[in-house]
Amino acid sequence: MWIFIVASLQRNISSLLLASPVIAVLSAFIILPIILITAVSFWGASEFSIYPAFLFDNYEFLFTSEVTYRVFFRTLYFAFLVWLITLIIGF
Repeated sequence: MWIFIVASLQRNISSLLLASPVIAVLSAFIILPIILITAVSFWGASEFSIYPAFLFDNYEFLFTSEVTYRVFFRTLYFAFLVWLITLIIGF
């Protein structure tokens, strides 16, 4: 019984060691920048600098700006158009 537990544990550790370079690269180049961008998105901004503060001004501007809605609907329009053209060409 104990032999099976030890063998299973050794397989799990070796699998984790094999995956550790991929985990390190993904953490360094994908997960960490996403966390940093999310943190900085709550900071305040003046004309030429940003400063650490927990503010929702950036999100308020994002969701109340007319430009945001135009860009969003234009993106949906082009996505639908590309989907339609691809459907026509594909069949």
